[in-house]
Amino acid sequence: MHGVLRSFGSRARLALLLVGALAPPPARAGEEALRVFASSAIAPAVEELARAWEAQRPALRVAVVAGPSGVLRRHVEHGARADLFVAPASELARLDQAGLLRFAGRETLAADEVVLALRPGAVPPERFEALAATGLARIGIPNPTTVAEGLWAVQALDAFALRERLAARLVRTASTTEALARLAAGELDAALVPRAEALGWSGRVFVGPQAPARAHETSRYDAAVPETAADVGGALLFVDFMRSDEGRAVLERRGYRPLD
Repeated sequence: MHGVLRSFGSRARLALLLVGALAPPPARAGEEALRVFASSAIAPAVEELARAWEAQRPALRVAVVAGPSGVLRRHVEHGARADLFVAPASELARLDQAGLLRFAGRETLAADEVVLALRPGAVPPERFEALAATGLARIGIPNPTTVAEGLWAVQALDAFALRERLAARLVRTASTTEALARLAAGELDAALVPRAEALGWSGRVFVGPQAPARAHETSRYDAAVPETAADVGGALLFVDFMRSDEGRAVLERRGYRPLD
């Protein structure tokens, strides 16, 4: 797998040399922006990266389309234009297996962890494994059928036989962002969400114990160019920027672990 991931970078560099022949030029002022699909959880970081990219290149614009990763994937499967897709690795793997990515592989960006986020005043368990013993009555969990981060949360619960014990307390949400919004509004007592996104809600929610990494599949975010891309060259340039020292600094500041 790592060889495949590295191959994306070499293919990207080759494509950049050929971009004039293979793809339309990056968008200019007054033209359509680079269209980037991003999973709801990592979308705020992608938005910040897009604004930093635009500040250095005023003629280039990026439009970030955020949503549940599974919903965005299905849009790509049905032909929606996406010049770049930033999402959990498992979602992009499905597109790769279906032959819906431009290059043989995906570029790894960062990793995250599943945590228990809580409303102010809620009492957290000392350890994630002790979640069932708490008085937390309403615990949000993103829909695992459409949100890969929700699947990570389910896997973490199942690793400690917690899902059945908590069944009456679990509240399914459409996305990680909805779970955090409802938590901040006091509609939930806690939510199982990615750590980096929860940190972005600092002051409105607080981060409790983390699920052990061994309890769920690797919570990795990748970037890939779908077959529906109209601006391949712009997408590859933006990937290079996200993986640059400046891009990695943004991801680290937001709580992600940049990966090579």
